[in-house]
Amino acid sequence: MGYYHEEYRIEIAAPEGISLTVRGDDGDYYIKNINGNIQMSLDDADAELSGCKGKDFSFRIDDGDIRMDGGNGNLEVIADDADVEISNATFRSIEANVDDGDLIIETSLVDQGQYYFESQDGLISLNITKGGGEFDIRHDDGHVTTDSNFKVLNESDDRTTVTLAQGSARVKVRADDARVKLSTK
Repeated sequence: MGYYHEEYRIEIAAPEGISLTVRGDDGDYYIKNINGNIQMSLDDADAELSGCKGKDFSFRIDDGDIRMDGGNGNLEVIADDADVEISNATFRSIEANVDDGDLIIETSLVDQGQYYFESQDGLISLNITKGGGEFDIRHDDGHVTTDSNFKVLNESDDRTTVTLAQGSARVKVRADDARVKLSTK
C-alpha cells in the first residue's frame, strides 16, 4: 500500500472585467480583483475573495469556508457544513441558506432591498453598516440578540420582529436551532 501526495498552485491572470465560474472539489482558491460575476460550486474547498466588484455572486459549497472582503449587487449562498464570512459589502439582495455552518455578513442595506437568511444549526450574524428596515425572524430553539439600535416590535417563543431606522429594507431570517445576532457598525 502506498501513499501519494501532490501540492500544486495554478495562477490565472485574467482581465478585471471578466466573469468567473469555478467548479472545484478540494483545495484552496484565492481570487482577487475580478470585476465580473463570480459563481463558485465547491465540495471540500476553501475560497478567499478580495477586491472583487462584480454585481452577482453565487456560492454553493459543501464542507469548506468562504471569506470575502467587499462585494455588492446580489449574493446567493447555499452551504452545508460551511462557514461564510463577508465584510465591507453593499449588497442590494441576499439569499443565503446555511445548514450547520456560520453565516457572518457585514453589509449595508438598500431601501426596498430583499434579504433572506436561513440556518438549521449555527450562527447568523448580520452587522449593518448603513441603512435599515424591518427584520422578521422566525426561530424554533434559536436565540436572538440585537444591539440597542434595533427597536423590538414583537417578541414571542417562535418569532421576533425588530426594526432599524433609516431604511425600508425587508430582512427575513429563518432559524431552527441557530443563533441570530444583529448589530450595527
